[in-house]
Amino acid sequence: MKSIYKFPLLVAVLFCVVTHAVASSTIQVEVKEGSVKFKELLSASPEIAKSSPMKAVNPAIVGKIIVINNKKYEIRYFSFEDTSKKLPTNITFKDYIKKNGLLESFSTKTEPLPGLIFESFDFRKFKLNDGVYFSMAIRELD
Repeated sequence: MKSIYKFPLLVAVLFCVVTHAVASSTIQVEVKEGSVKFKELLSASPEIAKSSPMKAVNPAIVGKIIVINNKKYEIRYFSFEDTSKKLPTNITFKDYIKKNGLLESFSTKTEPLPGLIFESFDFRKFKLNDGVYFSMAIRELD
């Protein structure tokens, strides 16, 4: 088998050096309570609200622009999966959030780089321990 690189050992060494440098550097990101409620997100994005559990990320949702409280956001990620296989087959994401009393819950806000602001919701924050995975991130646009 021919290598696509002229210097495969050099490439491997460089990869290890870069990986070590990234792994050993400390990046601190401040995490705060966000300003978006679940019910506002679900109202702004009917595609998320109507989603049913699935193993793959829905590419039709990612990249959509939504407006919440007069601010524009881009949906960067959304996933909703029932690993427990206990949810009703016709349940929507909005039904699941409502059933668990999370409609009034606020997002988590992070700014990993100056000017790059994300609001997110993640199953770990709510500690439901029901075998359902959900995670989403929206990016605030100027």
